[in-house]
Amino acid sequence: MKARTVLVAVCMVLSMPPAAHGFTFGIELAPGVGIPVSNFIDGFPIDADLSAEMGQYFSNVALRFDLSNKPGFMGALFFLLEDFEIGYQPLVLPFHRATLTHIMFKDITDKYYVPVEVLQDAGLIGTGALSVDISGDLKPAVFHAFTFGYRFNLTDTAFRPYIPFAIGFALGRLEGDNLPGFVLQMGLGAEYRFHGHWAAGACVRYNWVAVQNPRTLGSSVKELGIDQAAANQTLLGAAIESVQVVSVLATASYRF
Repeated sequence: MKARTVLVAVCMVLSMPPAAHGFTFGIELAPGVGIPVSNFIDGFPIDADLSAEMGQYFSNVALRFDLSNKPGFMGALFFLLEDFEIGYQPLVLPFHRATLTHIMFKDITDKYYVPVEVLQDAGLIGTGALSVDISGDLKPAVFHAFTFGYRFNLTDTAFRPYIPFAIGFALGRLEGDNLPGFVLQMGLGAEYRFHGHWAAGACVRYNWVAVQNPRTLGSSVKELGIDQAAANQTLLGAAIESVQVVSVLATASYRF
């Protein structure tokens, strides 16, 4: 009788469905688009001779432009461990327009950039925004982000909304120059898990990317201080250039 009871108990245990458990490891691909919500770059430097167009005072000048951007490709490859993520996220950010903001007259001074508004008020240049389309003139800025983050799951069901948060290292590339920096991310995503291992969904993330300011390449501390004073920034603000991007990604993952 005792042996029969034990046998029945063993059979019941063996016939029970396996206990539910979370996925332990996975891979996720996420192609999408990056939409800039701030400019990259402010104060882009160009030396020029504008005497033919604007008169003798403009024969040897240094110009500073604010560059605006268009939406570009952004994608992600994530390795998932429980609710943690390790990611590589490339971003291609095309340039759109360049707006002139400051002019330095090198024959007169090498210390001060004059705001365009001051020159317009003095009648030396025309009124209105001095902006040109540079879509085909400057290669897109490319950013490579290597991130570590955590996903805060809001439910534990097949349909699973989550809040991702990540930090990491960023490397910008502009006209062949490397611009090291860092990245912060947070957002909102959701996925539907089906067939045991597969999941599909979407994610929107706010990305703050800060890299070495291109103006600092080959510049001395004195020159950086001049740029900082012209833009009414701190020295740190002149050394770092940041861009804010909203990424919209479609996600597909497989968990083992």
